[in-house]
Amino acid sequence: MLSDLLARTDGKITAENITSMLIEWSGDERYFPHFAGPTTRAAIDALAGGADPWDVGRAGSIMTQGASNGAAMRIVPVGLFHHGDVDAAVETAFITCVPSHNTSLGVSGAAAIAAAVAVACTDGATVQDVVEAAKEGAELGEERGRKDGRDVPGPSIARRIDRAITLGAASDSDDEIIADIEAEIGVGLPAAEAVPAAVGFFAAAGGDPVRTAQLAANAGGDSDTIGCMAAGIAGAHCGYEALDEALVGEVEKANDIDITAAARLLLTAAER
Repeated sequence: MLSDLLARTDGKITAENITSMLIEWSGDERYFPHFAGPTTRAAIDALAGGADPWDVGRAGSIMTQGASNGAAMRIVPVGLFHHGDVDAAVETAFITCVPSHNTSLGVSGAAAIAAAVAVACTDGATVQDVVEAAKEGAELGEERGRKDGRDVPGPSIARRIDRAITLGAASDSDDEIIADIEAEIGVGLPAAEAVPAAVGFFAAAGGDPVRTAQLAANAGGDSDTIGCMAAGIAGAHCGYEALDEALVGEVEKANDIDITAAARLLLTAAER
């Protein structure tokens, strides 16, 4: 749905566009409420009642509201659309956060993944280039979320990305990589856990998309979100040729979605 929205608007999305998308998504029983986190559910309830998205996303009666990973989970298409342009990826990531995750940590997480993907799909980008882009995006997103959203307490996502990379590099096996990142970074709902873990698994796998997905899946916790982000970065980095077409077919069949058509739509819009 986000790929389609980016294509229809040539990337010029608004908070109102994202609001309509979230409400439409919530009407599909295949996805909602099963795949909606606590922040997204609360936001959709308020948005469906006609609340102003700029008020909803930065509201919160508890510290953790808006600091979870829901915005980062859906952000990969933004990085693909704005390939090679970190600033544009971060700005668009912020807009997608406005109705639901407009906080320093919510925006930081989404901007980190969007920036990583934007750099990952450029020619000659290394794994280290992608990691540095993720850290840059995290810092820019944190600043933007603090300025135009709500500042929430929590650790620096950029610094935790550094730690996740160090843990992955020092581990001798996939089981050890998973255990170390789970123990020190965490694999739960908070953006400050899931986003650094995703970047850490991507780097530990050397950017290979299938191994990245396996690390994320086997870590448990919020594995669908972490896998979505980590493998999204890895796929952007390695390209379609790195994927097993049979696995792609399995994913499309299991999810009843034409991913290839969505990819072509997004590519055409990004090139345009």
